Amino acid sequence: GDLCEPTCLLLQALLEATGPGALLTWRGAAHLIGMLSRKRQGKEIVDAVVPMLQWEPSLTASLSSEYKRVWVSDQIRSGAVGEPVEISVDREDLLHEVLDSLRDPSGSSQGVRVKFRGSETGGGDGHRRECFRLVISALCDLEFGLFKSMDGGRSLHPSSTAAEAEPEHLTYFELVGKLIALALLHRETLPAACFTLALRKMLLNVGPLTIEDMASVDPEFYRHKVLYLLEGQYAKGDAPLT
Repeated sequence: GDLCEPTCLLLQALLEATGPGALLTWRGAAHLIGMLSRKRQGKEIVDAVVPMLQWEPSLTASLSSEYKRVWVSDQIRSGAVGEPVEISVDREDLLHEVLDSLRDPSGSSQGVRVKFRGSETGGGDGHRRECFRLVISALCDLEFGLFKSMDGGRSLHPSSTAAEAEPEHLTYFELVGKLIALALLHRETLPAACFTLALRKMLLNVGPLTIEDMASVDPEFYRHKVLYLLEGQYAKGDAPLT
């Protein structure tokens, strides 16, 4: 504890003298970066190497969840001006009122303040968190029709019949994206938005999709159809059937 601040100052001086690459190539880098990301005094050091971590997934994974939340929020807020937009909503028609309030995304670049009409308590972080979680839960409800789940509700993927279930499905998908962005900005979580690995890769533009990613979309189909072909006939080098 007492040695944390002087140690961080020493590390900072070393980085300034040698460059961030020296830290990243050290054998114990993952452990050190993970520890620094959990210490207030280590934030400046981690900030200096974060741009280079995208090339080292193991180092990125070592960062604390709190550091990641703060970093993403700061990146979203970067360059934005103004104050959080205030919205007043009715619990009885929450989904449609939030949809209307967030139609213009330019007004929410600094976040939102939510006030439930008729509530005796003033608006604040608690109202916003409750509002976001209620709305995202409604949008991700399988009965609503935007998403499907092939693993018992553990993960969600856009449904191929979303247009039939909800004529304004694209508008609601856009709202899902806005809520995720606002949750990141406010350093909050949306437990109901538990998407498949394939969908998360597409949203984050992380590498190309592979045939193995199908396992997250439809585990049974992948196990009984795709793996059967991969481990059977195709694995032996036979030409595929046409």
